[in-house]
Amino acid sequence: KHIENFIKSGLIKTSADIFKLEDHVEEILKKEGWGIKSVDKLLASIDDKRVVSLERFIYALGIPQVGQAISQLLAKQYVSLSVWCAAMQASKDNDSEEYSDLINIDGIGPSVARDLIEFFGEPHNKMVVAELEKQLSIENYIAPVTYDSALTGKSVVFTGTMSTMSRVEAKAKAESLGAIVAGSVSSKTDFVI
Repeated sequence: KHIENFIKSGLIKTSADIFKLEDHVEEILKKEGWGIKSVDKLLASIDDKRVVSLERFIYALGIPQVGQAISQLLAKQYVSLSVWCAAMQASKDNDSEEYSDLINIDGIGPSVARDLIEFFGEPHNKMVVAELEKQLSIENYIAPVTYDSALTGKSVVFTGTMSTMSRVEAKAKAESLGAIVAGSVSSKTDFVI
């Protein structure tokens, strides 16, 4: 209800404005139910969210078809926000090397690529990303430490119900052992679990 109130009163127009609420303390204090302690807690909560990983940032943009798995793939491929944004801009040209690199990421095809390109084709979206970049510290992707094992370089697909751990835990464990976790079975699949 507070966010709705902030939007109605014009304090928040874009998601980046959430991180600018510290500039509007006096206005917030005039609102019903807000005192110094509650404003301090709000601003502290916002400050706690100023550092974000690249994959979480990409996911939070709400791009159609770009969930946590695709966000992870994009972060892994491009490593930094600036490289990712530049590659998405260059991918507008379907004949470009950047477009070819994008659709060759396992799990990303022409449909997801189209949604990414359309997102970056909207001036409003580019402005929001630029504003968020000013307000946040977006950490580059850091590849998880992997160990050399029998799974190193092997493609693994998880299906069905897991009995001893969640699917997310199983995927993370396989990746930490050097496996490439895919979303569906293909001719490149080495193991189906």
